Amino acid sequence: MRDDLIRMIFSTAKLDDSFNQIEQDLSSLSKDDISNLLFECGIIPEIFDHDSSEEKLWSKLTDIILAKSLSLTGVPSTVIKTRADSADVEGKTSSYSIVGDAKAFRLTRTAKNQKDFKVQSLDKWRKGKDYAVLVCPFFQYPTSKSQIYSQAINLNVTLLSYAHLKFILDNYTNQDLTNIWRVGSSIAVNPGIINLNSSTRYWDTLNAAIASIFNCDISEIKKVVDEEVVTVNKVALEEKDYLVSRKQTILGMTEQEAKNELIRKMKLDSKLLLINGLIAKYDE
Repeated sequence: MRDDLIRMIFSTAKLDDSFNQIEQDLSSLSKDDISNLLFECGIIPEIFDHDSSEEKLWSKLTDIILAKSLSLTGVPSTVIKTRADSADVEGKTSSYSIVGDAKAFRLTRTAKNQKDFKVQSLDKWRKGKDYAVLVCPFFQYPTSKSQIYSQAINLNVTLLSYAHLKFILDNYTNQDLTNIWRVGSSIAVNPGIINLNSSTRYWDTLNAAIASIFNCDISEIKKVVDEEVVTVNKVALEEKDYLVSRKQTILGMTEQEAKNELIRKMKLDSKLLLINGLIAKYDE
């Protein structure tokens, strides 16, 4: 389904109502369809140029998928289209409200830090709502120690991987998910916790909470996490094939073709058009 998503993004990225079109296209997807997208939607395709309309639309796509996943698990949710100083997703049940943010990264993105996850920003964007959740590919989370875990605990922001979200979605039958949204605070009140930056402590507590809610063994949750790793490896091989092919194409270019490609990638013509428009405006 990843190829279908990529084609959909390319076909709608230039439209003025591209977001609405993507939201409409995804509205007909079943619960199983959404579940099948969760492992791959957090990986931005290398075929999209950096900071392109396609890349930005892919990020919006992950928000739509998060909102649909929450809605399918008893938390009716919508994507907030005015994104300035607000969460991307908001949900509300009869007993609580929640904000959410879905992250997508390129496999080639290596230098991530705590600001990339925006845990503190998500807490600020809560704006009085009860809970907050951040969803990210599991392999992109810090694997040992990081301040994002202590931030999540102290601010009670739930960190989920797409694998955890998939497990919840696949097994949901009207369970009360409240304790998932309280994982951070449950760790914070435990007097035996010393190192709040520990990734192991956080994920162990989250897994235990999910296992309790769904009355299952933690190994079942870890199995889904392992399945995400397999999918990431599959996508990585596909991305490698694309990059190798692109490299060969560039090596086969003439000097002028290479210059034109560089100008296109740097968006120099469109930038010059904007600058010239401003110059003409202020020269009037």
